[in-house]
Amino acid sequence: MSVIWVDSGRFGAPVYDPNTLLLISGRGANGSAPIDSSQYSNVIGVGGNAAITTSVADPFGASQGVIGYDGNGDFILFPNVSTFNSNTIHSLEFFYRRVSGNAMLYQRAGSVGDWNGTNGVEMLIYISGNVFDMPFNNGTSAPTSITINGGAALAANTWIHCLESYNGATTRLFINGSLVGSSSAARAIPSSVSAPRMGDYSLASGLSMNGQLAQVRWRNVAVIANFTPPPAPFTP
Repeated sequence: MSVIWVDSGRFGAPVYDPNTLLLISGRGANGSAPIDSSQYSNVIGVGGNAAITTSVADPFGASQGVIGYDGNGDFILFPNVSTFNSNTIHSLEFFYRRVSGNAMLYQRAGSVGDWNGTNGVEMLIYISGNVFDMPFNNGTSAPTSITINGGAALAANTWIHCLESYNGATTRLFINGSLVGSSSAARAIPSSVSAPRMGDYSLASGLSMNGQLAQVRWRNVAVIANFTPPPAPFTP
């Protein structure tokens, strides 16, 4: 009787990172829509002309695709489900390459009626001028912001790594692996607000991204200390 040995590690199901709940790498065919390559295959919404472009090398020097935005209202949407509730322990990270102008990197917000400038429901990460700002508000008090003055102008056409983290008590923002701001203020963002969005601001103009994103990842673990940004693409 002959025996056929099967390498189950080679032919079995792929091994996924159990903590990765979403991974939009940006890699793919030129002009195609960004997709989630995590084990959950979340449906990613696309607005405007947001699409994969292979004309720009990714943060690791490869031309296999990144998410391109032209500054005219482009965005991508996460599913509006409790998995991506900003109040849960998590980390959101991505690479961003600025071409020009201001940019809304991340938005989770209510409607215009929920936000009146001093009282509202939202969490944002954006760049205005040379400043990173990350305000968050639970709708009952003035916004609490982590504001980082970039000093010299943010270099155009240069990839930076951004990571926002919440461990259940403290919100932290890391740029290129270094902690640049933190806050222990309450940040109860109701699940009823709009789906997480990257690329523009749905409530006002002037923050449409002209640039690229890559390696957008949401994990259900918090980061609390400085780290070295990844030297290679994430695996699902």
